[in-house]
Amino acid sequence: MFCNPHNPIGKIWSDKELLRTGKILLDNGVTIISDEVHCDLLRNGKSFTPMSKLFPNSNRIIICMAASKTFNLAGFMLANIIIPDEKLRQKWGEGRISLDNPFSIVAT
Repeated sequence: MFCNPHNPIGKIWSDKELLRTGKILLDNGVTIISDEVHCDLLRNGKSFTPMSKLFPNSNRIIICMAASKTFNLAGFMLANIIIPDEKLRQKWGEGRISLDNPFSIVAT
């Protein structure tokens, strides 16, 4: 699990830090789950880089995002989880319990 931007301190990782961390993890066979749920909560003048943008050919970076933090919609219980590897996506789907509802889908 990699928190980008970091919670609770709000650190926005630089591209250099993301590249170094990602390279170490990927070179050692680690699948990265990048929790990017706070990516819309940035200070003025700051920008966010998704981990997967720096490793576009990797299928071992899973991205988790949600509108719940940015827009205070925690009760809608819906997130976007991007899993590029087909086998991992199928495995995740097998254990998933769907709580989706029309309000959550529209809000997200």
